Amino acid sequence: MLVNGIVIKGISTFIDKQKFSRWLHKPNIALSSKPIDLLLTELNIKNVDAILNRIEYGIFS
Repeated sequence: MLVNGIVIKGISTFIDKQKFSRWLHKPNIALSSKPIDLLLTELNIKNVDAILNRIEYGIFS
C-alpha cells in the first residue's frame, strides 16, 4: 500500500508518468541511491516520500 501511495504522489508531483519513471530510476544525491531501489522498506519509502514533498514545494532535492 505504501508503494502505491508513492506512485500516486510521484505522478501528481511530476504531472507525467514518464518523468516520474525517469526520476525513480536516476541516482538521487539526497537519497544516496536510485529511489526505485529504496521502495522495499517502510523507512526508505518514507524517505522517498519526503523527497517528493520537497520537490512538490520547490525545494531542491
